[in-house]
Amino acid sequence: ELTCEGGGCHEPVDSHHARTEQLHGAVHKVLGCETCHGSMASHAAQGRKQADAQVRRDSGLCLMCHGGEPGPDQAVKQFDPEFQIHQAAGVTRETACITCHNPHAPR
Repeated sequence: ELTCEGGGCHEPVDSHHARTEQLHGAVHKVLGCETCHGSMASHAAQGRKQADAQVRRDSGLCLMCHGGEPGPDQAVKQFDPEFQIHQAAGVTRETACITCHNPHAPR
């Protein structure tokens, strides 16, 4: 069985398990890895790497859910450029969210 750490690709020190645990203790716990990182099948198959995993550094992915658009779940925090901390830091929609926010535990 191929696993991220056991397949010789990823060191346990940079453990996906630790990040998964961090994610599951945070607000993004309802999301799976593939939501942000793309399909596992496109990354690795039959014990071999097929392509790099998706690791987006821009805010496009974040803004799909946090872009301020009306949606069915009003509990999802929305990006607000008028937020005092965002204003003080000069944060705009073009600023990479992950500059300040850890997507695995964003609070």
